[in-house]
Amino acid sequence: MFKLFSLVSIGVLLVFFSYKSVLYLSYSKVEGNVIRLEKTNLKYLNLRSNQYSDSKKSYSYEWVTAPVISYKYKSEEHIVLNPYWGKANDLKVNDKVILLIDAKNDELHLVTLTHFWLTSNDIIIVFSLIFLLTILFSIFQKEKKVSKPPHPLFDRESI
Repeated sequence: MFKLFSLVSIGVLLVFFSYKSVLYLSYSKVEGNVIRLEKTNLKYLNLRSNQYSDSKKSYSYEWVTAPVISYKYKSEEHIVLNPYWGKANDLKVNDKVILLIDAKNDELHLVTLTHFWLTSNDIIIVFSLIFLLTILFSIFQKEKKVSKPPHPLFDRESI
């Protein structure tokens, strides 16, 4: 079972990081500079139902310190503040960062371990796939019947 789990884990991680590498190579890369840190609200969708709310969706807010990043793309200066980048990073003023720009979908990604390579959604998907595939492969794996020679005392017995 451990061998199967290890093989599935390696396979899923290899496919996942190959996919992320293709994305990384296909996006335009620009270097940005953290010009200041700004305290801002980060909006969360509450997954629990709220009996005091009239709407079906309710939101919570959290104060985070997010980096304000300036970068130059196609000879235009841009300044961006994304509250989600305030979570789980150690960026300071004047830090150099790499941004990935997907011009087709108008997406901007900060290249850090927790904001591009392993986001929380990616971790959930990868580990769910690893456990699901391990269980499925173990169920459908054919049992290997090992025929052991009979014990010498019972060698001549017949049923």
